[in-house]
Amino acid sequence: MNKKEWVKQFEEVNGRKPTASELAEAQSTKKFARGTRNIKIYIGLVLGILVAIILVSVFSHSLIGKKESNQASSAVSTTESTSQSSTSQGKTDEADKDKQEEIQKLKDQLTALDTKITEAEALVSKLKKETTVPKLDIEAIKNNDLSSLEGTWRSQSGNEYIIKNSGEVDATWFTNDQKYESVVGLKVSKGQDSRNPET
Repeated sequence: MNKKEWVKQFEEVNGRKPTASELAEAQSTKKFARGTRNIKIYIGLVLGILVAIILVSVFSHSLIGKKESNQASSAVSTTESTSQSSTSQGKTDEADKDKQEEIQKLKDQLTALDTKITEAEALVSKLKKETTVPKLDIEAIKNNDLSSLEGTWRSQSGNEYIIKNSGEVDATWFTNDQKYESVVGLKVSKGQDSRNPET
C-alpha cells in the first residue's frame, strides 16, 4: 500500500485527514511502501526473467544437439538400408525434411531468446544507473561547483528536485494532493557558516 492509498483508507475509516504525527507514525511503522522497495522489486523481476530466459536457452541448446545427433544417426541408417524400395526412401526424405524444418524453428526461437536476453541485460544496466547515488564533493559545492549535485533527486515523500550545473533547481512537490512546482537558484556564499544562519 502506498502513501496515497493509506491516506485515503485513513480518511474513509476516520472521516478526516491524518495529522502530521499520524502520518509520521505510519511511515515509521512501515504501513506504506517506500519508493526504493518498488525499484528492488523491479530489479528482482528483471533478474528472475533473465534467469528463466537463460535456462530456456540452455534447454533449447541441448534439444538442438539431440535433434542433430538423431538426424546424423537417421542419415547413417538410410545409407545402410539402400535395398529398401523407392517409396520408403521418399518417406525418409520427408521425415528428414520435417526434422530440418523443426531444427530451423528451434534455431529461430533461440535467436529470439538471445534478443530478449540482450534487451533484459540492457534494462538491468539502465536500472542500475538509475538507482546509483552519486558521491557529493563538498569542497566543490562550497566553491559553487554544483556538478556533483547535478541530476534528479527524489525524497521519500515523493518530492522531486532536478538540479542543473548552473545552480537552477526545478522543484516539484505535493501538498494535500495538489501538485506544486517552482524554479529556484542555488548559490553557496563564501564564508557561510552552517552553525550561524545569519552569515
